[in-house]
Amino acid sequence: MLGINHVRIPIGYWAFTVKDGEPYVQGQIPYLKQVIEWTGKHNMNVVLDLHGVPGSQNGFDNSGKLGSIHWQDTQENIERSIQAIEEIARISAQYPEIVDAIEVVNEPAIWGLSRQGIIDYYKRAYTSFRQIAPHTIMVIHDAFVSPSEWKDFNIAGWENVILDTHIYHVFVRDRLALSRDGHLKATCQDATNIRNFNNKLWTVTGEWSLAVTDCAKWLNGFGKGSRWDGSLPWEMNGPVYQGATCSGQNSIAAWDSSTRVFFRQFAEAQMDAYEAGSGWFFWNFKTEDADDWNYIKLAQNGLIPNPPTDRHYSRYSLDNNRWTLINAFTAKWTVSECCHASVVLTSKFDIAKRQQQQAPEVVRGVNIGGFLVLEPWIRPSFFQEWSQASKNAAVDEWSFCALLGKEECSRRLHKHWAEWVQESDIQKLSSMHINTLRIPIGYWALAPNKNEPYVQGQIPYLRRVLEWAKKYAMRVILDLHGVPGSQNGFDNSGRRGDINWTKNPTNIQRTLDALGVLAEIANEYPLNVVAIQAVNEPANWGIPKSTIAHFYQLSYRRVKSVAPQTALVFHDAFLPENEWESLVPQNLTDSFLDTHIYHVFSQEQLELSAEQHISQACNDGGKISRSNNRVRTICGEFSLATTDCALWLNGFQRGARWDSSYLTQKPIFPGATCQGEEDLRFWSREKRETLRNFAMAQIQSYEKGSGWIFWNFKTENAASWDFIRLTQEGIIPSPPFGSTFNVCPL
Repeated sequence: MLGINHVRIPIGYWAFTVKDGEPYVQGQIPYLKQVIEWTGKHNMNVVLDLHGVPGSQNGFDNSGKLGSIHWQDTQENIERSIQAIEEIARISAQYPEIVDAIEVVNEPAIWGLSRQGIIDYYKRAYTSFRQIAPHTIMVIHDAFVSPSEWKDFNIAGWENVILDTHIYHVFVRDRLALSRDGHLKATCQDATNIRNFNNKLWTVTGEWSLAVTDCAKWLNGFGKGSRWDGSLPWEMNGPVYQGATCSGQNSIAAWDSSTRVFFRQFAEAQMDAYEAGSGWFFWNFKTEDADDWNYIKLAQNGLIPNPPTDRHYSRYSLDNNRWTLINAFTAKWTVSECCHASVVLTSKFDIAKRQQQQAPEVVRGVNIGGFLVLEPWIRPSFFQEWSQASKNAAVDEWSFCALLGKEECSRRLHKHWAEWVQESDIQKLSSMHINTLRIPIGYWALAPNKNEPYVQGQIPYLRRVLEWAKKYAMRVILDLHGVPGSQNGFDNSGRRGDINWTKNPTNIQRTLDALGVLAEIANEYPLNVVAIQAVNEPANWGIPKSTIAHFYQLSYRRVKSVAPQTALVFHDAFLPENEWESLVPQNLTDSFLDTHIYHVFSQEQLELSAEQHISQACNDGGKISRSNNRVRTICGEFSLATTDCALWLNGFQRGARWDSSYLTQKPIFPGATCQGEEDLRFWSREKRETLRNFAMAQIQSYEKGSGWIFWNFKTENAASWDFIRLTQEGIIPSPPFGSTFNVCPL
């Protein structure tokens, strides 16, 4: 119920092997298997962790024996550890769909052990348990050495090895003495380090907590005090600061509002940091009385996101600094170098006001289409000279440049890029309460091939729009709208015709290269460019879903390796939302599912009455809501069109289904004509009112998810696709806040 997909279960060697003189008792295995079965029942996976070994690997009580480190003193201790690992592997083999990893020893202490001895043990463990459970992942702890020192450990021929690092803020002076803002900044640095390690060897943060004091009773050992209040002798020879007390430090009931805000920020910051690697495990699932170590209690009280993807402050989500546009009030905001927002609240009034407004604002956006990717129907005047051509007509950007030649194509496109989007457009959109711009761009602007007819020069014009977005406090999604070979065969991919994107492996690499360039641009605007769309509208009828899903995973890694603060948007490939359930949130934690909902591209849709269009829009809200419970879901394209009469909407020189001039043998209804359908001057009062209700129904429904992005910000003459004009005419309400509309049933 809390969105957790893995549990890590520590167990001691004595559950498997006890010799004379050892006081341990056995009987743990049936209970272990019971928990494994419960975990599988609830669709989670298990990591089995050998937490204690003979002689103790670290001298901590968590090894089973507090005191000195004697694990490597005898070969017998190593052999008994291997014996325990083999028994764990046999259990793993009984649950191959549930147990997916074994940690071969928890926290071996480099200060009391030979590093080479640890490595030799890891090699023995790998060989031993892989003979029993060949497909199970092996987890190795970093032995409290910087993970960078393990970069060459992945022995040739080894597979499925994960490095485990544990990050706490309470056991060393440098972390314990940090301010709240200091804890957040240190976590940001951890994100950078983990990302770098993860590029060399999969890295998980296997233990972390919300503790910023070591005040939990007996945390430092039975009968021992804490560094925080000076009751445990340590290098500072006193408390962390004068008057520091442990009173109330570990009880949620004692935390004031500003403390609660901080802990939520700290939780999200750590989740972000550790997801720059391969994930995380919180320590612990519950405690008796140390609330800052109790995941279940923290999540139930809203101090840890529930589910983990529901983040308010983090750089990987709809947070107040990157997505939510909050009216200024007396709290002071500062932004750390990795884009976490930290807040200083100056009064109880500020705290109350902050809590009222801290819910993430949904995406309310428009597409800046027809700008960096030509579409004839958006700006027909650009293609008018070929309107009567029987052959050699420009039908997309590829043929536009091929027919004109690069010099003339470049001249015309530079003029178009300079004219089509103006600062006045962005200013108008801001005044209309739009908070997000989605900007389509083709691969040819980012990863060009001199043998293709496309021309370049788009980036300065893109940056100009990004500067305007920054000026008007608007967020941006950079959308890779066209890829090499075309992902859908539509003109909006850059080239109309066959779907050849995945038929050539170099096309995928060029696409990833283009995404890498977009990620570099995102780094230039870290507070504005909040997401990158991996590819617009890949067609499932031309590309297998498995291929698309694999590409999304490659895209996620590529974008995150360059711009870890930037979310990934992936389109549903025109498949139902439940088709993507297995992809997120396990693998694409910081992501959005994008679905496009139009009412004009099939006979069935066009035959709907005005009331039926509204009813269908309302029903879509349920689908969006269900999908949003799994992964943040936006409707990335929609319009007010209920006919396909916009000139060349279905492709250059192609007519409309509405009046039977394209594909159909008869019009949608007798006498149906496209005359006046896209001209506001001919719209009756009744039609305007109907379209206003249609607009409100769609907006209300899509805000049951994570928001919406209208297509398009403007057009030359397709009125039902022109957000600015529709808003100016009062057909789209301003402000367009779906929560205020009552068109659809609640």
